[in-house]
Amino acid sequence: MNPNTLLASHIIKTLATKQLKICTVESFTGGLISYHLSSIANASQVFLGGIVSYSNEAKSNLLSIPMQTIINYNPASIEVLESMLEGGIRNFHSDLVIASTGIAGPSGAMKNKPLGTIYLGILHKNGKKKLLNLRLKGNRNLIQNQAVMIIFKNTLDFLKSF
Repeated sequence: MNPNTLLASHIIKTLATKQLKICTVESFTGGLISYHLSSIANASQVFLGGIVSYSNEAKSNLLSIPMQTIINYNPASIEVLESMLEGGIRNFHSDLVIASTGIAGPSGAMKNKPLGTIYLGILHKNGKKKLLNLRLKGNRNLIQNQAVMIIFKNTLDFLKSF
């Protein structure tokens, strides 16, 4: 079994035990987080769904992130990530949301944000959150898969407090 699918299985079981629901809001991972969660049998008991908000317009329209926030901070920023998390909780009425935004390449790098700059986050409806800003190495596929593994491991750790 794929390591990310195995982690997703642990997340689904933990959520079911704790009677919590989860949703996803993804950008650079393009639905990969949702894919792994939904590949687990009985995931529908705890996984409400996901939004892939890849473009700035999708972030603004689907998650109600002000375009000015996206322009001021850049789509790959902690500020946009936090807005994505809030939009996920609001749209799904979920207990938990996990989100991703970043620059997986091969283009899109900026002077202060090289390829592999990613932001991952977890938010509980009570306001408790965990935000990660990482620099990952590798090609696009490797960066995406590493990010999924990191957010899944952090989600399992985050769930221990509930």
